[in-house]
Amino acid sequence: MCGRFTLTLDGAQMNAFLADHFTIDTAPIALAHPRYNIAPGQDVLAIVHDGICFRAGAIRWGYKPKWATSASQNLINARGETVMNKPTFAEAFISRRCVFVADGFYEWHKSEGKRVPYHFYLPERRPFLLAGIYQKTAETSSGFAAVVLTTTANGVVSPIHHRMPVMFTPEAASGWLQSSPSEAHQHLVPFPDEALMSLAVDDCVNRGDIDDPMCLTPRQKPH
Repeated sequence: MCGRFTLTLDGAQMNAFLADHFTIDTAPIALAHPRYNIAPGQDVLAIVHDGICFRAGAIRWGYKPKWATSASQNLINARGETVMNKPTFAEAFISRRCVFVADGFYEWHKSEGKRVPYHFYLPERRPFLLAGIYQKTAETSSGFAAVVLTTTANGVVSPIHHRMPVMFTPEAASGWLQSSPSEAHQHLVPFPDEALMSLAVDDCVNRGDIDDPMCLTPRQKPH
């Protein structure tokens, strides 16, 4: 699954990334700052393709299915293997695909009764994209809500968790956003092992209200 992620670029770096890869000049001002512990229920920076060009905007992370009666039932992930066949997600998969901009994600490993957080990232902490689908809603300030798509964990993530988010390079993200549903489904595969790195980090990540550089502090080994 994917329950937290990071986007630690400052506004200038973020805008340069968007301009270089998607011909988008600026990110929403409210999101153009480093974020170290992005949690469900928050607005995230997302990119869509409207049939003519790429657009960037805010999307709330947390998808309310039709059967839900409260926000506590919101979904934050959808399995890539079955997303085309699930009534909750099928329509969005066909016509409302998006990507979240990120430069890392967290997963937790149970060890001696404790949940140890790990941060997964690319060399030089290069930004990448997470596959998502979204819905229109009147319940968020942005008017949209989304989930992250997941797949089987690759060899780097699997010792920590059996699932991982679907990750894209900018080039692959363009294909995901603009291809047909059958072609898009072929993109929902694990990211290559050799391109991903991991680091055990501080327990403060466990608190969704902490968004601070200390979230990426390497975990201290017990003496």
